[in-house]
Amino acid sequence: MQPDSGSKPTSGRDGLTQFPRDPLDDAQELCFDAWESGNPRERVRLAKKALELSPECADAYVILANEAKSPRRRVELYGKGVAAGERALGPRTFEHEVGHFWGLHGTRPYMRARFGLAQALWEVGRREEAISHCSEMLRLNPRDNQGVRYVLIRYLLEEGRDSDAVDIMDFYEGDASADWVYTQLLITLRKEGDSEKARAHQAHAHRSRLCGLLRTKRISAPLSPPANPHHCRTAGRKETRIPVRRSRPRRNLRQSGAEVENTTGGAVLTGTRTGRRSDHSNER
Repeated sequence: MQPDSGSKPTSGRDGLTQFPRDPLDDAQELCFDAWESGNPRERVRLAKKALELSPECADAYVILANEAKSPRRRVELYGKGVAAGERALGPRTFEHEVGHFWGLHGTRPYMRARFGLAQALWEVGRREEAISHCSEMLRLNPRDNQGVRYVLIRYLLEEGRDSDAVDIMDFYEGDASADWVYTQLLITLRKEGDSEKARAHQAHAHRSRLCGLLRTKRISAPLSPPANPHHCRTAGRKETRIPVRRSRPRRNLRQSGAEVENTTGGAVLTGTRTGRRSDHSNER
């Protein structure tokens, strides 16, 4: 999936064939190290070093965008990351792998960059472009391991595109997450008001798994809803501790290596390394 560097395999001392390392692989390792660093300056340093090794390292741009203070600068950097990812993947990937992006490890840096770009575009007021990027990501990867649909549905509702939102809801009708249940209630209320259907959705929402878990009083922190939360499902009592918040708009967990795995119950944040070291998406 990576561009051919033109290097040829050689024979080692043990007689086994040795393949040269791809500079992009080394650059990606630096990005893993950057994500594990608690020092913003170190993250930036490693990301820049990664780009020196390979200008096709999309995740390096993602890291730099996460640390950028200006929304317009984030748009610029995420855009460069998308372009780098496109170069690394090549046109054949976009022609032949549509429908199961993310299942291929090499597509993940590109998908992270594009998701970041969509959110950055929304932040600077370029809303139609943001919606377009999110929609295209769902076409590339309808399994939606990143939770793009939760962001897209909010964008559509804010733009008054309820019919488009309903199409997304229908496509993911098996999603039982609290986000989906309450969004369905909201759409019904906006369309029909206090109808029997709306009351049925409301009753279903109150019976949702999230509400049941909250009533167990096993939450170790106040549950006042954040203004702009990440979307994740509650996977069980041990995993339900505190809502995931953004401490700052530029510190987006999804873009800094934490991904979202979608299952029949919704989406859950996971994260550390991907690629050759380990798989942090738990792709199923």
